[in-house]
Parts: sequence; C-alpha cells; structure tokens
Amino acid sequence: MSVSNSVFLALMELLAAKQPIAAGALIDAMEKSGNDSVEVRRAIQLAFERGRIRLDDEMRVVIIERELVAA
Repeated sequence: MSVSNSVFLALMELLAAKQPIAAGALIDAMEKSGNDSVEVRRAIQLAFERGRIRLDDEMRVVIIERELVAA
C-alpha cells in the first residue's frame, strides 16, 4: 500500500491536535485540507497497521503513546 509521506504526516499532525476524534470527522477534516479521500483512507489504515493509532472505548481515533526506554 502506497501513501505519500505528506498525507501520513498531515494525518498524524491533525490527530495530535484534535484527538480523540471520530473516524468520519477525521476523514472529513483531511479531505477539507485538500487531501484525496482514497489516500486519506489508506493513510489511516497504514497508521493502524503500524500501531501508530487505535480506537478508544468510544470508537474514536487516538494516537498510541510510546514510552522511550533508556538502555
């Protein structure tokens, strides 16, 4: 699956600013920013597959927090 880096980064920036957000509202916001709807959906799917985002208990999209572990 191919997604442009700019769309993926825009997705993560939008989530950082507006999470938690309903998936439909996230797609709408990305499309209003001028992104292609198919590529937006691919970016969301890719983020789920990579473990970068998840759904909360109310089925809203949130970023998965990652803790840095010092070696």
